[in-house]
This record gives sequence, structure tokens and C-alpha cells, in this order.
Amino acid sequence: MKFLNEERFFCRCDSGWSGAQCQIQIDCSNCSSNSICIGSIRNQPICVCPTVVLKIDISYYLAVLQQDKSDNISTTVGSAQRCAPFQELFSSELLALPRIHRLKNYHIPCQNNVDLQCFIDEFYMCLCTVEHQTNCFLFDFNNSFVCTDDVYCENGGACLQDRPQCPESILCACVDCFFGDRCQFYAKGIGLTLDDMLRYAIRPNITFNKQSTAIKLSAALTMVIFVVGWLNSI
Repeated sequence: MKFLNEERFFCRCDSGWSGAQCQIQIDCSNCSSNSICIGSIRNQPICVCPTVVLKIDISYYLAVLQQDKSDNISTTVGSAQRCAPFQELFSSELLALPRIHRLKNYHIPCQNNVDLQCFIDEFYMCLCTVEHQTNCFLFDFNNSFVCTDDVYCENGGACLQDRPQCPESILCACVDCFFGDRCQFYAKGIGLTLDDMLRYAIRPNITFNKQSTAIKLSAALTMVIFVVGWLNSI
């Protein structure tokens, strides 16, 4: 699709194509089945593992963006991860243009704001690459991950699922003082037991070798205490 003006044209390419005139086909075959091909740089596909986007109040935050899949993800969310609305990034002259003509200026925010990670418009979420290029993909802002039948989580926990139909995984977001896969356990306000201190550090459905260092050290310390107590009893 070409957008024309008096001096130049701009092509908005369909998925799988890039270039000034959409003449370059993007080979996404190198992307794994667990990743998303969102564009290309120097004719090389950009493969992104499932992105974690958080919605807090009315703002969206890019919490995780990985090109290599990892089972253990640790991140912090702050103002730097906020996906700015396009109204904050464009001048009044560009905002006055019809959306179809405004698209050709979507490379400007990533080039002018070196710390910008993403921005959004009515239909797209755009990611800024390390080369300060812009890659946009369709984003469903009305998508909801709330379970249709909230019968899984207990004690007021919010039930979330990975897809609206036939979900493969379900997550419970527990309220304060409750924890567990189904928010079935109650956490005391003050506790000094090992369980109270480490309950949130234990990752369920993960082998012991892949647990955090704190869990491994705690297990080793428990064994040492057990052996010392056993020898003392003898």
C-alpha cells in the first residue's frame, strides 16, 4: 500500500515483506515456533520471544522483550518501559494529519528519543530497535486474559488464562497475604520460619537444579542442621 504526496511516497508493507517498496521478502523460517517475526534489519529477520506487556491503569509497559527464550525471567518495570501514546511524541501538525498519512512518520520517535522502547497508537504497538528503527505490529488493546469461569482461584485471587478459548495455562494473581498456585495458602503477617521466608522464592514445576541460589543454600543448610542434630542425638 503506497501513501503519496507531492515529493515522495511511503509503503506500508504487509507481514513478511520489507524495503522501500516492499520488494524484500523476510525469511522468518529461522524464527522458532515460540517466537514472533516482527520485521527485519539489514534483511535479517527480527525474532522476538513472546513479549510481556503490562497494563497499569491506562498505561502500557513493555516488561519483557527477549530474542532468546528463557525459563527464568526477572525484570523491573518503571517509567523507562512505558509505551508512550503517539499523541505525546508527534507535533500538532503531524497529529492533525489523517492516520494513513501519519504512518510514514513513525520512524521519527525512535530516532529522536534514544531511550524510547515502545509507543502505541489506536491499532499498533511499535518497538524501537537498538539501531533506533521502528518495528510495528498489530496489538489488540481490548484483549482480556481474565478467565471466563473464575472457579479455579481461591480466596479472591484473579484468574488469568493465556488465551480466550481452550487455554493451555492458568495463573492466579493472589491478593495480599495469600499465595500458592490457586491462592490456597495464607501467609502470616509476621513469620520467621524458613517456609515464611522462602515461599515466594520457590518456583513450582521446576527441578531443584534450576531453583534459585537461595533455595539451594537453604536446602544445604537444612541438611547440615539435620546431620548435626542427628549426630548430637547419637
